[in-house]
Amino acid sequence: MGRAKSNSLRSLVISHHNNKKTPKEIYDLLVGKVSLSTVYEWINLFKKTGRVESLKSTGRKRTVATRANKQKKIFTIDGGLNIQNHRVYAYSREDADEKGGIYGLTKFPLSVMVWVGLTKNRSTGPYFIEKGKTVDSNYYVKKILPFAKREGNRLFGSDKW
Repeated sequence: MGRAKSNSLRSLVISHHNNKKTPKEIYDLLVGKVSLSTVYEWINLFKKTGRVESLKSTGRKRTVATRANKQKKIFTIDGGLNIQNHRVYAYSREDADEKGGIYGLTKFPLSVMVWVGLTKNRSTGPYFIEKGKTVDSNYYVKKILPFAKREGNRLFGSDKW
């Protein structure tokens, strides 16, 4: 991480931005005081919040974790095969083949995609995604979110979640 920059430098960047200068022009004017990515970050933060100064940290560690971690995963019947972990010692290729040196993997193994929601203490039931479907925003909103809501109500009941 870089070192903290002063609010006066941030104010200077925002004033140049308000005077219709591009981030590259502002970067060139500051001659190495801040990086170009920092200039972009400050301008975007100003556009979002309207604040020039940075907020002071309270010094307290972050104790709140995210509410739920949602994952989807494709499981295949073949599983994963790392050839480096399956060594066969032999004098010749033919001898290795006899000892099981060839591993056949199917080109398109049977697979299933599963969505599961995880929280700190509990997990939802699995949601099996239909074969051939991809999880885009429409599918997620129409199929998975109603399932997640039902599961959330089942897991947490009247608790605030």
